[in-house]
Amino acid sequence: MLNKIKKVATFILTLGLMISVITPNRVIASENQYEATSLKKYEDLRIIQSEELRTDAVNKFNSLFQNGKIEYSEEYFDFDNIKIAEMNGEVYATISKNDSVLSTVTIPLNTNENFYVENYFYEKDGNFWIKTKQDGEVISDVDSEIQFVNNDEILQGIRELNDYAIQSQQRGLNVSCFLAVSGAGATVSGLIAKVCGTPCVLAPPTCIVCLGGIVVVGGGSIAAAVWKCWE
Repeated sequence: MLNKIKKVATFILTLGLMISVITPNRVIASENQYEATSLKKYEDLRIIQSEELRTDAVNKFNSLFQNGKIEYSEEYFDFDNIKIAEMNGEVYATISKNDSVLSTVTIPLNTNENFYVENYFYEKDGNFWIKTKQDGEVISDVDSEIQFVNNDEILQGIRELNDYAIQSQQRGLNVSCFLAVSGAGATVSGLIAKVCGTPCVLAPPTCIVCLGGIVVVGGGSIAAAVWKCWE
């Protein structure tokens, strides 16, 4: 278990997905260096196409489902759109639920570790609630305080964020935030910020869920842009 926790912690640091607090008394140069490093880490995250890795991912996901490890059965998940992401040599696979694209299960592919993380977005009292599980154990189940919208609106929001990220890159990624994005796009960015914010500060092993969300919304390019909003 200790080795597993260390592995997850290493993964978190590698992806740079844990929100760190920059105290006011730090010098500007340090802040700029931190920001540049964070952006670079996000931009290095890439989605890869590999039939061999996809087959490996399908086999590992099937094993989890067949052994009753996942909260929902396999028919609830979109096996046709498994996402494979790589960063600094580490490769992970993410699969989404059919009715909730941000609800994901994420597993490592090129390591001997067998940990897995489930992240589910669901409606309760009119808001999105976010349940995070690691190796079948509930880590957190919290109210995002963001109004619930259906999956079609989330998909539209993802398209809006991708379009905005592309425009931002063309302008040198010099916009400070997604101020021009409203509606579903703002909902998506807000939900990912919730997942990658406080839970990561309080319980670092849960930060692996950030990978699933960022991969689903478009990978490193959009992550680098959204990071500007999270600072």
